Amino acid sequence: MFALKLAKEAVNAAQDAQGRAGAMQTAFAYHQLSHAHNMQTLGTLIDTRGIMSKNVDYNAKIYDPAKGSTS
Repeated sequence: MFALKLAKEAVNAAQDAQGRAGAMQTAFAYHQLSHAHNMQTLGTLIDTRGIMSKNVDYNAKIYDPAKGSTS
């Protein structure tokens, strides 16, 4: 089991050397930016319009912050 843990640490170190940490930080920043965009354009953190679900109202009105109302 110890050898497996060492192998995992070696792989993680190699990935970090290749820029994994920076890539993860960038991906999370884009993720947060997406939430901010959705709040500004839709009035909610998540854009559910593309989710294929029977519980989603595909004709829901979208909040327009510029107008202060839904469209």
